[in-house]
Amino acid sequence: MAKWKAVEFNLAKNLQARNKTAAVTIPDSMLVTITVELDDKLFAELEKDPSRAAHIQQNAKAKADSAVDAMVKQIEAITSKPLDQKAAVEASKKLNESFQQALDKAGADINKETEQLLSDFKKGRKELTNFRVKSGAKIAINGTAMVVATAVAGASHGALSPIAAVGIVRGSVAIGQECLKLASTADTTAKLVQVQIAALKVIMQKDLANASTRSKVAQGVKEIGLGVLSGITGFQGIPSMKNCNENIKLHKINISKLDQKSHDLSVKLNEALKSWEEWKAKNDAAIKTMPSDKVGKIRSKMDTIEKATGKLLEATTKVNVGVTRANQRQGTFETTMDAMTQGLPSWIGYADTVAALALDIGLAIGDAGSLIEGASSVLLAVSAEIGAFQVDAAGAHA
Repeated sequence: MAKWKAVEFNLAKNLQARNKTAAVTIPDSMLVTITVELDDKLFAELEKDPSRAAHIQQNAKAKADSAVDAMVKQIEAITSKPLDQKAAVEASKKLNESFQQALDKAGADINKETEQLLSDFKKGRKELTNFRVKSGAKIAINGTAMVVATAVAGASHGALSPIAAVGIVRGSVAIGQECLKLASTADTTAKLVQVQIAALKVIMQKDLANASTRSKVAQGVKEIGLGVLSGITGFQGIPSMKNCNENIKLHKINISKLDQKSHDLSVKLNEALKSWEEWKAKNDAAIKTMPSDKVGKIRSKMDTIEKATGKLLEATTKVNVGVTRANQRQGTFETTMDAMTQGLPSWIGYADTVAALALDIGLAIGDAGSLIEGASSVLLAVSAEIGAFQVDAAGAHA
């Protein structure tokens, strides 16, 4: 099954632009991602029809925007009259609940329309009849705002700002998944190169004796390699040479893409770490104004987030190490083929080095992705708990 990211956007910007009252604080990051899982064949055909894909994206975006419409109406209704602290606490809860309901409805609507559009796409195309959509569109949003982001002015006792790092880390999960896909593809290509070089080694060793008597002396060359052998009638390695060189080029392309995407991931994770440090500095004074029992609980949850952000550093290191090894592997492939082509005395050693390479870059990147997803889950859950402590503190103070 292929996962198609139909829509990804920051819903917070829509809300911030349409929010006309200072009584409600909207977080800076509320990342919404709408994905659709399709059979690979159907996905490949859909990619060839950009107008159809654009139609699906437009519909999905419109339905997601409906959640914003519902939220704006709720904000206007709730803030139409002055609120005391107790009412503000209840209003905050109501806004969160209403927003989640609006998102759930948008997700259900997108699911139905996407399935219908894809069903229409398959009509009259016999080769696509048996392909299906495993699961329709789903809206996934970082959950920080669900508890704390809609804090109403007036509930100012111990008011904490949203933990923006949650949304940033949630966004990095998708980048991590893309890194894993590229790394896995590179490993698959590397395996082909490994097999092809092993096959060429066997062919070369088999034909070297004949080549020595027929070509080495005749052509006056010092060493025999694939470059010489390929010119001999009946040489069996020509297809393998071509395929191997093409796969080495493809491996380089995959590694280049992985290099760029891993850079994007590192930037994102560093942004999350910086955001968390800024949150601590900004909210320290507000935390101190809360009841002592709530302060202790929030500090404990902050320690949990500290450990989770430490995992982000570990993930960054794993990804960087994986990319470095992938580039080293590319260098080994190129050096080996050069030596085999020229017939350098060291070619057998290089070929043996390729045979012994561990093709586990995808595994390393996958481990990093798991760390990021784990940290994301912790941040999401803990930020919600901190938000709940804040609401309880405000309610007790009311």
